[in-house]
Amino acid sequence: ERLETLRARAAGLLAQGSALSTRDLAINGNDLQKVLGIPPSKKLGEILAALLERVVDDPALNTRDALLEIARTIAQASHSS
Repeated sequence: ERLETLRARAAGLLAQGSALSTRDLAINGNDLQKVLGIPPSKKLGEILAALLERVVDDPALNTRDALLEIARTIAQASHSS
């Protein structure tokens, strides 16, 4: 029963064109490097994974501007910790 629920949710997300991997995001690692100056690193991957989580929860966030703003916030938070 839970598997069917999960399959139905996945099918719904696919039908909506939702992001299911970081490759489906409106930005990529190159964008983060160029715009935010984040070097290739584990941190870059962590930021992309966090962005994917946000977009899975709210597909409307999958725009270049929204994701760059969220990434900027994440990067600043990681610098202050």
